[in-house]
Amino acid sequence: MRRMVSSQEFRCAAALAVAGLLWSVGCSRTPVPPVERAAALISADRIERNGRALSDDDMGGRYYASPEADSAAALVLGELRALHIPLVQRSENVLGRHPACFTHHFSVTLYRLGSRNQLVGRHGGAERPAELGHDYVPLVFSRRAAVTGRVVRIEDDTPTPRFPPDAVALVTLPGPRPANADLYARVRSLENRGAAAVLFEGDGRLLSLVSAVYPSHLAAEQHAVSDSPRGAAANLTADRMSLASQSRAWQDAESPTIPALVVRSSWADRLQTGDLVQLRADIEPEVSLGQNVLVGFRGKDRPDEVVVLAANYDHAGINAAGDVLNGANDNASGVAALVEIAAALAAAQDELQRSVVVAFFSGSRAGLQGSEALLRDWSLLFSTASHPVRMIGLRAIGRDDGNPLLAVGGTPQDDLFARFEPHDRREELLGPVLAVQRAGDETNDVSRIEIVPGRGSDHLSFVRAGIPALLLTDGMDPGALPNPADDWKTVNAAKIARVARLVFRTTLDLAGAPAPAVLPAAAPKR
Repeated sequence: MRRMVSSQEFRCAAALAVAGLLWSVGCSRTPVPPVERAAALISADRIERNGRALSDDDMGGRYYASPEADSAAALVLGELRALHIPLVQRSENVLGRHPACFTHHFSVTLYRLGSRNQLVGRHGGAERPAELGHDYVPLVFSRRAAVTGRVVRIEDDTPTPRFPPDAVALVTLPGPRPANADLYARVRSLENRGAAAVLFEGDGRLLSLVSAVYPSHLAAEQHAVSDSPRGAAANLTADRMSLASQSRAWQDAESPTIPALVVRSSWADRLQTGDLVQLRADIEPEVSLGQNVLVGFRGKDRPDEVVVLAANYDHAGINAAGDVLNGANDNASGVAALVEIAAALAAAQDELQRSVVVAFFSGSRAGLQGSEALLRDWSLLFSTASHPVRMIGLRAIGRDDGNPLLAVGGTPQDDLFARFEPHDRREELLGPVLAVQRAGDETNDVSRIEIVPGRGSDHLSFVRAGIPALLLTDGMDPGALPNPADDWKTVNAAKIARVARLVFRTTLDLAGAPAPAVLPAAAPKR
């Protein structure tokens, strides 16, 4: 007679069978290394979802310090929390025992044109007032001051004299338009020689410098942006647009200097050496707010040595035609990749000897404000002993047009570029190689931000602070940015995932090098 099997016996037998199956499967497979498991977390599907959301019309072009830029920051924070990286309220917890994220709020002092500006020349008893915007414009790095003095006319290629008291230098600049940094250095040099004020005779080539951009004479296209319905909805007033432009000039000016104006030749031509000039430059400070999103992973052996990975999430808002500049490639691609790298690092934190900070920067297009603020506040955010030793930036990495991925910057003495080459392999990228190449031009020079606009990025803030830094970006030609056609349909999520895997594996090398001689520490030079 057959005995009935009880339910308890059945459950025990089933459990034993399952346990035996799992044991046999485990014995037949090679264990997956932790790094490979972490790399497998990088998801092209999640990149697709996040990239589309960041570059949607609802984000309004993610203009610096706008509600839409705040929405982009909130999206990044939401994704990090979904990946089990909690938001903490105290910055010191970012480099604690467990992965964590933190919102770094910062203020930036921008400068607007005040109401008390004046320029008057007196020649032969006749008074000749100048009209603001039409005849002259103050340079943003002037400080508010009133000067009455005698003109000393000089050519820029002649030796600078020692000026008499209250001299106003009238300078004719030959050649092409100078960079803001060159103009600032020239003002400082003239100030050191005793000049009380400077007039640059420049016309259009100087009036178009970002250090001389004011609401009173924005370009027609900028006015069209401000006046468009979408511009009004996004609060892109002429004041805000001019402030964002001016803030870039302050990256080249360590501090305010003597009154310095750009004057049109038609007004300056009637001034002679010895003529009396009265001028006032009135530049009003205004505080603007931004926020960086920081993610921290503490290293085991050398936690105070920090490798920084970064991408900016802000973009350019709306153009003159009212089109939202979605910035899919520039730089939703870099942000989406960085979220994936953070997920992989969270799974591989035990492999890190040095700490890693993943930074999503705001205010990049407004003069690299977010990265400058991070470096300025570093010791307050982390500790006085902590310091960044290397930095890798990601910008516009999603264009899959067959061109190689470019590594911009770095130095031969500290060859960050060489760190990428061993990992640019199909088996590590899980797809076609990226063919990483060093860029033909070295854009560690801050003055090249305007010359190579597609390659001027937050890595330059780190270079300026003495920290070896490198930017990964698309193609042999960065193209015109921002571009109304930069929508998500133009980028490839699978390629972005390959870039993320490349950066993840390179970061493990940088953060896990066994000997300090391989990766010497570099403290910021502030």
